[in-house]
Amino acid sequence: MQIKFFRGLYSASKYTGSDMQTIIARLEESPRDLQIFSREKQSCTVNVCSLNNGGCSQSCHPSVNGTVECRCSAGYKLVNDGKMCALVNSSVCDGTKFQCANGKCVSRLWACDGENDCGDGSDEAKEFCGTFSKQEVHCHC
Repeated sequence: MQIKFFRGLYSASKYTGSDMQTIIARLEESPRDLQIFSREKQSCTVNVCSLNNGGCSQSCHPSVNGTVECRCSAGYKLVNDGKMCALVNSSVCDGTKFQCANGKCVSRLWACDGENDCGDGSDEAKEFCGTFSKQEVHCHC
């Protein structure tokens, strides 16, 4: 059996691999993980900001439908999917890059890989990286 690697997201029969359908094709970078959930089981009343500060580098605020709204202190702006804060006067990285808190732009693949690629540790911040861990949070509601 030959295994092919595609830069996209596909669905297929879990038993035979047949009936493959393209969901998303031609991704710029390889997916880091895939999370599938059931909306019916997402009725937790736990404060979403209590786990790794909701993924926010500075201030986390619970928002609608169990999501978070991250905010930054004066002199900082939201970057990296609205989760991290960088200096207002820092450069703006394109969408394929990760913006470090010090303004440096590095590959998104380098974020949360255990190496301090930014020089300031912001690409390994536990608040941001903790939201992408393989740990599961179970609520007993």
